[in-house]
Amino acid sequence: MRSHRARAFTLIEVLVALAIVAVALLAGLRAVGTMAQTGAELKLRLLAQISAENRIAGTAPLEAPTLVPFMTAREAPRVPFSALIERGLLSAGAKLFDAKKKHKALVRADGAVALGGAVGSIHRIGALAQGLDACNGWTFWHVETAKGLTSIDALRAQVRAEMDLR
Repeated sequence: MRSHRARAFTLIEVLVALAIVAVALLAGLRAVGTMAQTGAELKLRLLAQISAENRIAGTAPLEAPTLVPFMTAREAPRVPFSALIERGLLSAGAKLFDAKKKHKALVRADGAVALGGAVGSIHRIGALAQGLDACNGWTFWHVETAKGLTSIDALRAQVRAEMDLR
């Protein structure tokens, strides 16, 4: 009869088994390290989110006038002088004056302005009255109202305000 002897592992088999266990342990360690790193990143993101929410909750809303974008005169809607006549802010035959009432011009029905025998835009006639090459007629010319002299630029501002409401 044969004897039943237990078969032992060869050295090669033991080394292969150890190599497999080592690779599995390394993969496990790497997974644990990644999970730890991901946990730390999640914790930082959560803290950042809580901090941001606290800052937002602590801010007071701004009033509407502080949010209106600044508009330069060049960006403002263009308003022709004739629009003041069309809207009834000036009438044909009205007299325009400079701030010191040295010069007087007449508003015509077609939106032009007359000074003596010259007819033209508020800018051209304003320049002519002053003996200059150019003039901002909106700020030069004024009209007599119950409140005193009012620049036609203030009337233009009224027209612009009405345009904004639409």
